[in-house]
Amino acid sequence: MLLSASSCYGDPVESAAWTFASDTAWCDYHCSAYNPTNHASCATSCPHSRLLMDGDVDPLQLILCRSGNTTAVNPMLSFPVTPNGAELAAFWAQFQATMDLVLEGCNPVLTACSTVAVVHATASDMAAIQGLACVYHAALLPPFMKLSPLARSFAASSSSMLMASPAVSIAFLDHVALNATLVSRLNAGLERVTGVVDVLSLPHDEQVNVLTLRPFENFRTWVHTLLWLCENPMVLYVTQHRRLFETQLPPSPPSHHRRHLDADTANIMGTLGAQSRGILGNDVVVAVTDSGLYLDHDQIDQPSPREFDIVNLNARKVVLYHVIGDKVDQSETVTCGHGTHVTGILAGSSWSQTSPNVGLAPNAKVAFTDIGTQDPRCANIPNIKCRVDLATPWNLRDFMGPQLSAGARIFSYSWGLPGDDYTRVRTDFKSWRDFDQLVYNNPEILLVIAAGNSGDNGTHTIASPAGAKNALTVGASLSSVESLASSLACPAVFNPQSVASFSSQGPTTDGRIKPDVVAPGLIVVSARSEASNSMEKTSRLCPLQGTSQATPLVAGMAVLLTEWLRDGWWKDGEKNVAVGMKSIPAALLKALVIPGDSTTSRGLSHARWQNPKHSRYGLPDMSSVASFGQNANLTFLPNTSASDSPAVAHKGEHVYSFIMRPNETLRATLVWNDPPGTLFATKLLQNDLDLSITVPNSTVIFHPMSGQGGGKDALNNVEMVSVAYDTVWPLTPAAADGDLLRVDVHVAGFAVLLGRSQPYALVASSGLIGPRAGDNAADSPSPAPLLTTSGVVWQPWMTILVAALGGALVLVGIVVWVLARRRRGRRSVNIPSPEQDMCPYCDFLTPDPVALVDHVQRVHHS
Repeated sequence: MLLSASSCYGDPVESAAWTFASDTAWCDYHCSAYNPTNHASCATSCPHSRLLMDGDVDPLQLILCRSGNTTAVNPMLSFPVTPNGAELAAFWAQFQATMDLVLEGCNPVLTACSTVAVVHATASDMAAIQGLACVYHAALLPPFMKLSPLARSFAASSSSMLMASPAVSIAFLDHVALNATLVSRLNAGLERVTGVVDVLSLPHDEQVNVLTLRPFENFRTWVHTLLWLCENPMVLYVTQHRRLFETQLPPSPPSHHRRHLDADTANIMGTLGAQSRGILGNDVVVAVTDSGLYLDHDQIDQPSPREFDIVNLNARKVVLYHVIGDKVDQSETVTCGHGTHVTGILAGSSWSQTSPNVGLAPNAKVAFTDIGTQDPRCANIPNIKCRVDLATPWNLRDFMGPQLSAGARIFSYSWGLPGDDYTRVRTDFKSWRDFDQLVYNNPEILLVIAAGNSGDNGTHTIASPAGAKNALTVGASLSSVESLASSLACPAVFNPQSVASFSSQGPTTDGRIKPDVVAPGLIVVSARSEASNSMEKTSRLCPLQGTSQATPLVAGMAVLLTEWLRDGWWKDGEKNVAVGMKSIPAALLKALVIPGDSTTSRGLSHARWQNPKHSRYGLPDMSSVASFGQNANLTFLPNTSASDSPAVAHKGEHVYSFIMRPNETLRATLVWNDPPGTLFATKLLQNDLDLSITVPNSTVIFHPMSGQGGGKDALNNVEMVSVAYDTVWPLTPAAADGDLLRVDVHVAGFAVLLGRSQPYALVASSGLIGPRAGDNAADSPSPAPLLTTSGVVWQPWMTILVAALGGALVLVGIVVWVLARRRRGRRSVNIPSPEQDMCPYCDFLTPDPVALVDHVQRVHHS
């Protein structure tokens, strides 16, 4: 994974010396106990101003809480400074406790509110908002809440001591124009507070609404600067700023590059069945954004001329090469560039047809954006590591727009920012929450993003933008490499069900489960780029590892699923474009990818991940989703060519009924694209839907495995409920051993406050009987779904016809019911074969859909 954290506009210069307004200010800065660095001149220049470093020094306090009407105050957010440095690991936990006290404590204004919203408004707007009947109270944003992104960025901090404060980015409101006059005014105020001259400077790009604060060796100066800035109404928030850099995980040990994978990734990902039927990514354009492409590699090469920033849909492989970087792929070690490698994993195919295709979706076409650059002074010099820098435009549409124009809807991102899963501000992106906004507004865009390579540092290590709610976040599992068994102490754990130790772990800072899935990311072989100044034709391969390599595998599976849905394979296991889906929501693709049957462990077979917040549902398996004539029991919504998805309104509910067979487990997965969360919130979910499973005539409710305390899930916009037949059967005392059982899946709009309704996707691993009830609001349709098998679904015209038969059928129905109850006992019954369909109202079985409809019309009353 490429871990990047800033921009092409330059990083904070940590070694630059500060200028001070006076000698006293110099002494206060360099010779204070809050500066762990002992300046050599302090003893002679400021003999009386420096506190004894071996004495007690009060912790630095950012937030104090006054108790009631007393004058006593309690420190809520503070950190100690010692001669060994400052400790900031507890920053996030303390900040959360402060937020809880303000929002849920004894404050009667806030506890009376069911919803707290953050808005940007003028004084007149605020007066109008305050006058609304639904508004209880409107108040200015507490300045301390602007520290929320900064506090969140410390959630994954190690316990190591800092000798200087981290660099900080200061984000301003969108309408604020950063100019020399404003910066001069800010610097004048900071000079009065800190004694430091010209603390801030203008960014190089006029469109950037962010200023960067260089590190301070004096932590008190840093705290005073932050608090003064947070009091400024033009400042939106502050957070950590990191230098842009690339980290590549080399194969370990080095000798592994001479060995190969014995189990290919297509087999591990379950895509062989689809590929053998010609589902290879045909006519699908997928977006890859990375360090660059080596266009002369056989897996990427094409007969058309090199074209940049031009869409050519007739090109063999690369339909767009959008240039933000430098038009070539680079590597720290000259060859095996990151961009070429991940593109090969996703869509590589041999132009010469003399080498095997390395891509999971080899017929897919690529819309590529180059965001990599390299210092020419060190590029292509053997045995010298030369850093690869990444940079993206400030405007998200400028960044992704060309790829969208080329027809891409699936985006593969194998890079990110370490240390903060959601709110990191960059001087090239306002915030990664913009991704959530983009997907919410454009529901067909699927973002597949690497989780990060910081798993060895423990939990809360998801990178940004992988923490975005609407992204499909990918961790790394191991791969089955039999040739390594003799050199491993525990070869049994070297398999796809073991999660790589380096793979970043959840939960996110607000408690959401990430990553969503894992895929093979250890020693994955793909296309090798040559030196960036070379144009040598090559077919060489090289191994790399990381969540970078796992991400294009999942993106490739999403490409294959897109073709499976678009060309109508989903209906009967045969290509039938007439029933193909013309519009495929990203939420549906995400729901289809996630419900893998594979369980994962972290390293050892006995060390199963009991805490689901670390990761979600394991290794995706396309063979468990895409059926080809085997009449598999899988139902999903939406599943028509119409563009509308089912949508539930506030306090509305949709109910779907399913059948369960002995030895089966019903897994229902609910996914929706949630509106972006505010950067100041400790809970980022906006529209809260609830998934549950019930059994008729039973009070038992099965909640998601991600639910809090075994109940509802109020944090995630992906929910899964799994229940086994053996768990349901005891709740149906009238059922005989082995009977088919009916359960109801509920999708409830617990809190849908943004928008009139919330569209969603639902996937269930069982046959659907039909919708029993639903929210019939005009703005939240819940269309009657089709089965993914060849079964029959009850249609409205059948109800009208049956109703016309009237009372005669009532008597027949009663007789049939009595006879069925007499025959029913504690006995084994015949389980329907895959070719048979069951009546929704009794045990009648038939392989003939026409006979089933006739049976319902004759026997049952609506």
